[in-house]
Amino acid sequence: MAAFAEFALCPELVSATEDEGWALPTAIQAEAIPLILGGGDVCAAAETGSGKTAAFVLPSLQLVHEALRGVAVTPAAEAAGVVGAAAAAAAPAPAGGAAGWQTDGSDRDMQIIWTPRPAAAAAAAAAAAAAAAAPPINLVCTDADNWRGFRAPADIYRGKYAFEVYVHRGLVRVGFGSKARSRVLGLDIFSFGFGSTGKKSWNGKFLDYGCPFGPGDAVGCVIERDSSSSSSSSSSCGSVSFYINGRPMGVAFPLPAAVAATPLRPGVCGKGFEVDVRFSNFLFPIEGVAEVGQLTRTDSLPAAGSGNSSSSSSSSSSSSNLLQGSGPLCICIAPTRDLVIQTYNCYKQFGRVLENPRLIIESCVGGGPGGGSAHRTDFKSTDVLVGTLDKTLELAKRRQIPLSRLQLLIIDEADEVVKDQGAKKLHELQLLGLGAAGRRPQTLFFSATLHSAAAAAALQLLAPAAAWADLKGLAVLPDAARVALYSLDPSQGLQCALPFDASVGPPETDGVHVGQVAAAAAAAAAGAAAAAAVNCKDPDFLSCRTKYLKPQAAVAIADALKMDSCMIVCRTNQDCDLMEKFLLKLGGGKKFSGKMESGKENPYACVVVAGMRSNQERYANLEHFKAGDARFLICTDVAARGIDIKNLPFLIMLTLPDSPEQFFHRVGRVGRAECMGLAVCIVSTHKERVWYHSCPDRGRGCSDRRLAQDGGCTIWYDEPQLLAEIQRKIGQELPCLHPTYFYYPGIADPFKKLEDPEDNTRRQRGAAKQAELPVYGQHKTEQGNAATRKHLQEIAASVSTLLALEKQAQQQFMIMTSTKWP
Repeated sequence: MAAFAEFALCPELVSATEDEGWALPTAIQAEAIPLILGGGDVCAAAETGSGKTAAFVLPSLQLVHEALRGVAVTPAAEAAGVVGAAAAAAAPAPAGGAAGWQTDGSDRDMQIIWTPRPAAAAAAAAAAAAAAAAPPINLVCTDADNWRGFRAPADIYRGKYAFEVYVHRGLVRVGFGSKARSRVLGLDIFSFGFGSTGKKSWNGKFLDYGCPFGPGDAVGCVIERDSSSSSSSSSSCGSVSFYINGRPMGVAFPLPAAVAATPLRPGVCGKGFEVDVRFSNFLFPIEGVAEVGQLTRTDSLPAAGSGNSSSSSSSSSSSSNLLQGSGPLCICIAPTRDLVIQTYNCYKQFGRVLENPRLIIESCVGGGPGGGSAHRTDFKSTDVLVGTLDKTLELAKRRQIPLSRLQLLIIDEADEVVKDQGAKKLHELQLLGLGAAGRRPQTLFFSATLHSAAAAAALQLLAPAAAWADLKGLAVLPDAARVALYSLDPSQGLQCALPFDASVGPPETDGVHVGQVAAAAAAAAAGAAAAAAVNCKDPDFLSCRTKYLKPQAAVAIADALKMDSCMIVCRTNQDCDLMEKFLLKLGGGKKFSGKMESGKENPYACVVVAGMRSNQERYANLEHFKAGDARFLICTDVAARGIDIKNLPFLIMLTLPDSPEQFFHRVGRVGRAECMGLAVCIVSTHKERVWYHSCPDRGRGCSDRRLAQDGGCTIWYDEPQLLAEIQRKIGQELPCLHPTYFYYPGIADPFKKLEDPEDNTRRQRGAAKQAELPVYGQHKTEQGNAATRKHLQEIAASVSTLLALEKQAQQQFMIMTSTKWP
């Protein structure tokens, strides 16, 4: 059984996780998914990159889909465009037990030719086919070397039904299987087959059964499903049996309880075969068994409250009054537009595997590409909605987002969403849902940090009885992330060689410092001995010089460590613009112009994802960076939060964040999905004076350089104090890279100084063997395998010697024991 199937996820979603290559769930997924399916409020905290998005996307999709399936939705109604609550009223009542499904041949391999009726039998079957609920079809497999399959779109949940397969030629296997699995029958626990060689197959096991069959034989396939045992402790919930030319072969398979909530479809597979499949008007009718062509709507849908544990939860109840009204059943709130789009894409990716009915998933964001409905004003038919808090609440108040069906309220990156007035707005949205639907929605909180005072107050207000899945604790860094400091003393300047020509000039600053101090700092950054004109201990001089040195240090570190793909996090939008200008100047002054035919545009190609850029530019820049067209992605905390960039190897913090919680979110951009990553923090040993605008225009045209305590718009940013708080939160000091050669044992050694036996500082570092350096951007297991192989090579000679000694010792023992002593 697949690992995700143990959490009561439906086969379609389990199959989707397997397609993604997820062999095992992460810890947060294993903890959170069962809690969410159980129906209660959940608070989940885990390190960034641990799969939190999938931990709420998968169960929420299942809960919504189960709620919709509880309404009588037939494939015929869905084909007509009627889904959700309207389907129950629009679907025609089954006349004489006829089902609403139709065999359209869509669920088949391309090597199988599908024909509605055999041409030779068309005249004889015309009268019967007119009354048949599902006419016979002819299948011809053109591939004689590989197994190919076909499934009929008839989901059988309960009852006793049969279909018949008449064999013309070829190797054939018939039976029943899940639509989310392989069309080749008998290879998994949701698939049951009987082959023409006289073998029955299930879960990859082939056993003798019945007798062989071939051309001219008609095989009847019967499934009996016992819905009453799906929620009990019974180990069986029905059976599958087969008939050959009307003669029973006996029960082939008892249905295991694991498939109780899974619909099974009639199927045929084989190599180079031709068969006629009949869903009614059998050549050899089977007494007491209904034809699949007469499958009723009741038997093709799960009963309300049966099946998976989640089906019986209050949040997925399928009672008739639950789906009355309109609007989304699930609303997911994210703090930024970029994160909304990312989460929306995740919902779409996994939601596409769920059918009958198909889910309508929309996003609620501003203009620009990437969203599902950037300018949509009618969300009445939406099933899942992903949006930002302000926009969603605004549309809900204007009744453009009805909340009468709301069951799930999910808050992603909750610690960021609840800041300022976020908790109050969420409570207002929760109350709107309570008033419209008559029930409080199941509320889920997800974030890497849920231990701040603001988050705790919001949890007490919105979900006081929530179940906790806390896999992070107060302060834990990702296992695959390495964090190192680069200490910068502005009184001494940079002690490393710069990788660019000094003629480029120093970077621009934010303009906090002007006059003689700024001129002296600029001259000092350019290499001149002008610092003597100003007291080198002057805080303003040291602050201004810090602004010049940090961008230069970032470039030196990136080049030394060969950072081919790196995220640079800045404190403000202005800092992002200044860093971009400096990198552009190093790259020749040309701004990034888009994707190149080969490689990056220049060694310092960079793009910016910050709040002051347009939505279109931010989206395009992020896609360019993900595609590898730009070397650097420059962003602020708000823009970077929650963005998942697969296998991001490097991150540089130009300035430490003002809260330890934000530090963990920054570090979490690397080390995701167990892919090794390095985060370097450039930390000044002195305070830095920065803008902190409290003016009405928020800095537009502001030149008030007075301190905030004096009514101005600047503050002293105390990085040494912030570093102390972060290290106190972590419980240990962070390693510090060498100021000249950027090495530290177990983290980096770009100039091989740790391997140089002539280095005079070797004795200071100790004679212990240098720890294996990680390869950033590579999966942890790959590096572990490489280290194991290297270790085996190192001990191979010793093992060979030991083997020879062991052989010699045994030979001497045999000689001694076989000698006759006098």
